[in-house]
Amino acid sequence: RRAHTLASMEDVMGPLPGPERRVPLEPLQAETTPAAAYQRHLITFAVEPGDRLPACLFVPAGLPAPAPAVLCLHQTTPAGKAEPAGLSGKANLHYARELAARGFVTLAPDYPGYGEYRVDPYALGYASATMKGVWNHARALDLLQSLPEVDPARLGCIGHSLGGHNALFL
Repeated sequence: RRAHTLASMEDVMGPLPGPERRVPLEPLQAETTPAAAYQRHLITFAVEPGDRLPACLFVPAGLPAPAPAVLCLHQTTPAGKAEPAGLSGKANLHYARELAARGFVTLAPDYPGYGEYRVDPYALGYASATMKGVWNHARALDLLQSLPEVDPARLGCIGHSLGGHNALFL
Protein backbone atom coordinates (compact mmCIF):
# COMPACT_ATOMS: atom_id res chain seq x y z
CA ARG A 1 0.00 0.00 0.00
CA ARG A 2 2.91 2.35 0.75
CA ALA A 3 4.24 2.06 -2.83
CA HIS A 4 0.82 2.92 -4.26
CA THR A 5 0.43 5.91 -1.93
CA LEU A 6 3.92 7.21 -2.77
CA ALA A 7 3.32 6.81 -6.51
CA SER A 8 0.03 8.71 -6.25
CA MET A 9 1.68 11.50 -4.26
CA GLU A 10 4.49 11.76 -6.82
CA ASP A 11 1.91 12.06 -9.63
CA VAL A 12 0.69 15.26 -7.99
CA MET A 13 3.78 16.62 -6.18
CA GLY A 14 6.60 15.45 -8.42
CA PRO A 15 9.20 12.77 -7.70
CA LEU A 16 10.81 12.26 -4.32
CA PRO A 17 14.54 13.00 -4.73
CA GLY A 18 16.95 10.12 -4.99
CA PRO A 19 20.14 9.41 -3.05
CA GLU A 20 22.15 11.87 -5.17
CA ARG A 21 20.61 14.71 -3.13
CA ARG A 22 21.47 13.14 0.24
CA VAL A 23 24.53 15.03 1.50
CA PRO A 24 26.22 15.08 4.92
CA LEU A 25 24.03 17.10 7.30
CA GLU A 26 26.85 19.31 8.61
CA PRO A 27 24.80 21.10 11.30
CA LEU A 28 26.00 24.58 12.19
CA GLN A 29 24.95 26.33 15.37
CA ALA A 30 24.31 30.08 15.15
CA GLU A 31 23.08 30.79 18.68
CA THR A 32 22.26 28.99 21.94
CA THR A 33 19.76 30.27 24.49
CA PRO A 34 19.60 28.46 27.83
CA ALA A 35 16.35 28.22 29.80
CA ALA A 36 15.47 26.38 32.99
CA ALA A 37 13.87 23.41 31.20
CA TYR A 38 15.92 23.28 27.95
CA GLN A 39 18.51 24.85 25.69
CA ARG A 40 17.33 26.35 22.40
CA HIS A 41 19.81 26.22 19.54
CA LEU A 42 19.34 28.15 16.31
CA ILE A 43 20.94 25.95 13.68
CA THR A 44 21.16 25.28 9.97
CA PHE A 45 21.88 21.93 8.33
CA ALA A 46 22.44 20.70 4.78
CA VAL A 47 19.40 19.12 3.17
CA GLU A 48 20.84 18.78 -0.33
CA PRO A 49 23.76 20.23 -2.32
CA GLY A 50 23.87 24.00 -1.87
CA ASP A 51 20.82 24.21 0.41
CA ARG A 52 20.86 24.70 4.18
CA LEU A 53 17.68 24.63 6.27
CA PRO A 54 17.26 26.95 9.30
CA ALA A 55 15.71 25.36 12.40
CA CYS A 56 15.32 25.64 16.17
CA LEU A 57 16.59 22.64 18.10
CA PHE A 58 15.50 22.19 21.71
CA VAL A 59 17.39 19.88 24.06
CA PRO A 60 15.81 19.37 27.50
CA ALA A 61 17.90 20.12 30.59
CA GLY A 62 19.05 17.09 32.57
CA LEU A 63 18.12 14.82 29.71
CA PRO A 64 18.50 11.10 30.46
CA ALA A 65 19.73 10.35 26.93
CA PRO A 66 18.75 8.95 24.66
CA ALA A 67 15.34 10.59 24.61
CA PRO A 68 12.40 10.57 22.20
CA ALA A 69 12.32 13.39 19.65
CA VAL A 70 9.55 15.26 17.85
CA LEU A 71 9.73 17.13 14.56
CA CYS A 72 7.52 20.22 15.02
CA LEU A 73 6.14 21.67 11.78
CA HIS A 74 4.68 25.18 11.67
CA GLN A 75 1.42 26.37 10.20
CA THR A 76 1.00 28.97 7.44
CA THR A 77 2.65 31.90 9.19
CA PRO A 78 5.30 34.31 7.93
CA ALA A 79 7.21 33.66 11.19
CA GLY A 80 7.77 30.01 10.24
CA LYS A 81 9.63 28.02 12.91
CA ALA A 82 9.49 30.95 15.34
CA GLU A 83 5.90 30.18 16.34
CA PRO A 84 6.30 26.51 17.42
CA ALA A 85 9.62 27.60 18.98
CA GLY A 86 7.76 30.08 21.17
CA LEU A 87 9.49 33.14 19.72
CA SER A 88 6.34 34.69 18.22
CA GLY A 89 2.65 34.17 17.71
CA LYS A 90 0.06 32.35 19.74
CA ALA A 91 1.05 30.64 23.00
CA ASN A 92 -1.12 27.61 22.21
CA LEU A 93 1.04 26.97 19.11
CA HIS A 94 4.41 26.95 20.94
CA TYR A 95 4.50 23.14 20.86
CA ALA A 96 8.25 22.69 20.17
CA ARG A 97 9.05 24.63 23.32
CA GLU A 98 6.32 22.91 25.37
CA LEU A 99 7.39 19.40 24.32
CA ALA A 100 11.02 20.23 25.13
CA ALA A 101 9.96 21.34 28.61
CA ARG A 102 8.28 17.90 28.94
CA GLY A 103 11.49 16.01 28.09
CA PHE A 104 11.40 15.61 24.30
CA VAL A 105 14.20 16.75 22.00
CA THR A 106 12.39 18.88 19.42
CA LEU A 107 13.28 20.35 16.06
CA ALA A 108 11.27 23.13 14.39
CA PRO A 109 12.43 23.86 10.81
CA ASP A 110 11.22 26.54 8.41
CA TYR A 111 9.12 25.52 5.39
CA PRO A 112 10.13 26.87 1.94
CA GLY A 113 9.21 30.56 1.74
CA TYR A 114 8.59 30.98 5.49
CA GLY A 115 10.67 32.33 8.35
CA GLU A 116 14.31 32.65 7.31
CA TYR A 117 14.14 30.03 4.56
CA ARG A 118 14.07 31.78 1.19
CA VAL A 119 14.56 29.06 -1.38
CA ASP A 120 12.98 28.55 -4.79
CA PRO A 121 12.05 24.84 -4.95
CA TYR A 122 11.40 25.09 -8.69
CA ALA A 123 14.91 26.42 -9.36
CA LEU A 124 16.21 23.36 -7.47
CA GLY A 125 14.29 21.07 -9.83
CA TYR A 126 11.21 20.33 -7.72
CA ALA A 127 7.75 20.13 -9.28
CA SER A 128 6.21 21.55 -6.08
CA ALA A 129 7.10 23.24 -2.81
CA THR A 130 5.25 20.38 -1.12
CA MET A 131 7.78 17.79 -2.31
CA LYS A 132 10.64 20.10 -1.29
CA GLY A 133 9.04 20.25 2.16
CA VAL A 134 8.72 16.44 2.29
CA TRP A 135 12.42 16.11 1.40
CA ASN A 136 13.48 18.72 3.97
CA HIS A 137 11.38 17.08 6.69
CA ALA A 138 12.85 13.66 5.92
CA ARG A 139 16.32 15.21 6.26
CA ALA A 140 15.20 16.79 9.55
CA LEU A 141 14.40 13.29 10.82
CA ASP A 142 17.87 12.22 9.64
CA LEU A 143 19.32 15.04 11.74
CA LEU A 144 17.33 14.06 14.83
CA GLN A 145 18.40 10.41 14.44
CA SER A 146 22.05 11.51 14.24
CA LEU A 147 22.02 13.31 17.60
CA PRO A 148 23.47 11.45 20.60
CA GLU A 149 20.66 12.88 22.78
CA VAL A 150 18.00 11.16 20.64
CA ASP A 151 16.75 7.58 20.62
CA PRO A 152 16.55 7.07 16.83
CA ALA A 153 13.73 4.52 17.22
CA ARG A 154 11.47 6.99 19.09
CA LEU A 155 10.57 9.79 16.68
CA GLY A 156 7.33 11.66 16.21
CA CYS A 157 5.99 14.52 14.12
CA ILE A 158 3.43 17.18 15.00
CA GLY A 159 2.05 20.11 13.06
CA HIS A 160 -0.82 22.55 12.88
CA SER A 161 -2.58 23.51 9.62
CA LEU A 162 0.19 23.54 6.97
CA GLY A 163 2.35 21.69 9.50
CA GLY A 164 -0.32 19.02 9.98
CA HIS A 165 -0.64 18.67 6.21
CA ASN A 166 3.13 18.15 5.98
CA ALA A 167 3.22 15.76 8.96
CA LEU A 168 0.79 13.52 7.04
CA PHE A 169 2.93 13.61 3.89
CA LEU A 170 6.09 12.88 5.85
